[in-house]
Amino acid sequence: MKDIIEKIFKNVSYWQNKTLLLRAIDTKLYHDKKIVLQLLGITSNNVSAENEAKKDMWNYQVVANKMGDNILKNTHADILDDEEFAQMAISKYNRTYIFLSKRLKTNRKLALHCALNEHGFKENKNTTPILQYMPKKFQLDNEIALSATTRNIENFKYALNLRKNKYFIIDIMNLTYDNHIKQTVLQYMDKELLKDKKFMSKLQCFDNLCEQFHNDTEYVAYSVLYDIQILKKTKIFDETIIESALKNTHYPKEIILSYIFKYIERFNVNYEELNSKIKNKKILQQLFWSFGEIITQEFI
Repeated sequence: MKDIIEKIFKNVSYWQNKTLLLRAIDTKLYHDKKIVLQLLGITSNNVSAENEAKKDMWNYQVVANKMGDNILKNTHADILDDEEFAQMAISKYNRTYIFLSKRLKTNRKLALHCALNEHGFKENKNTTPILQYMPKKFQLDNEIALSATTRNIENFKYALNLRKNKYFIIDIMNLTYDNHIKQTVLQYMDKELLKDKKFMSKLQCFDNLCEQFHNDTEYVAYSVLYDIQILKKTKIFDETIIESALKNTHYPKEIILSYIFKYIERFNVNYEELNSKIKNKKILQQLFWSFGEIITQEFI
């Protein structure tokens, strides 16, 4: 094996061009599954020390420039129908799944193995989501779809059940600070969910990502239940927004009151104007009662 790899390397004239790398492979080698496995990810024990850097360049081309696809396109059909080969090849290069026989593509074990070996968008932006190439039954399979999507968010587009799963969407939106991930989720989640303003408010996507809701009083009122800082950003004033803010339990009471009073000051010149806008006077009573409690606690 080592001699074969060394001979291929010797035939390469320019390492930055994958076409020239592919030309160095004798077509007969595509009939040998052990050699094809090595070509999808050459290991150090199959090259001499002086060729270690060339090995790294080869493996880079396999993944970053999808040279692995070219190798698999040339691989004999019998090898692509070999389950043992498929299992090992997917571990090295998960896009192997795309080129497997129709029989093996319906193999759930291989599909899950492929999902577990999915690579993230940031690792390689040229990588297309693997769920795209799987049968619908695997796109609907919660374990396969979840495994693929949590490793590469681009798979969310093809995760047919996850796109409707409110719990998954809320978790991923609130656990990441990555705008690309958030935008992908908002773009591909089931459009029926957009009608549920209470659900949408839990996604904490007020900044540029949920612009269609910025002037929606109901949405803003729901949102401040979870994120009091929205009071600084919203351009609308309504008593229901204050009422919801007072029910926020995610921040200390003094912080909540500070945000509320600053929010009121932005939209009202004096108390008379505020009083005229608040029809439910119990809201004002609760606001000033809560403020009085904070003041009292400071003096005690």
